[in-house]
Amino acid sequence: MKNKSTLLLEFSETNLKSCEVKFVKDKPLIISLKAEEISSALGPEDVEKISPILDKSKYDQIIISLPRSFFLMRFLELPAHDREELRKMLSFQLAKIILCPLDEILYDFSLIETKDGHSKVIVFIVQKKKIKHLMEFINKKGIAPSVITLSSCGMNNWLKVQEKFSKSDMRYPIVLIDVDKESADFVVLNSEGNDFL
Repeated sequence: MKNKSTLLLEFSETNLKSCEVKFVKDKPLIISLKAEEISSALGPEDVEKISPILDKSKYDQIIISLPRSFFLMRFLELPAHDREELRKMLSFQLAKIILCPLDEILYDFSLIETKDGHSKVIVFIVQKKKIKHLMEFINKKGIAPSVITLSSCGMNNWLKVQEKFSKSDMRYPIVLIDVDKESADFVVLNSEGNDFL
């Protein structure tokens, strides 16, 4: 297992980039594998372009990064602290602000701050139909990605704009959607916008 590496697949609005990350003396070594043009819709012909490099026996984990435009993000304030309580309240709040049924989206949140009995959260939402072809493809190939994530570049740019309008201390979260459980976890960017592996 120690000789395996991580495959990063980054879909932007117009390109697919792939690279392999190996650790040499505990430092990441990034090897570029492929760059190709794709359409912004991420259709079947686009996702098929990752087929030649998708060798699951070669990698510990496969991480897929999607464009910022695939995600809707909102700041909400909720009268709770407990994560499970926040999650329950969130479904009611989302039903009020999104235009499609909750079973047509994947979503999760990150806690930004807690004050006076209220919690400020950032919510990340992606419509299942936007990643339908990608999910069908990886299921057909028998691949279980470790995570599907929002591109760090797109997230960092969005947060920089948000900071101009927010006095809270931003932690620069990036959403990670766990494909198997349809739940999410978060990694953190530092103040320069560099993400940690």
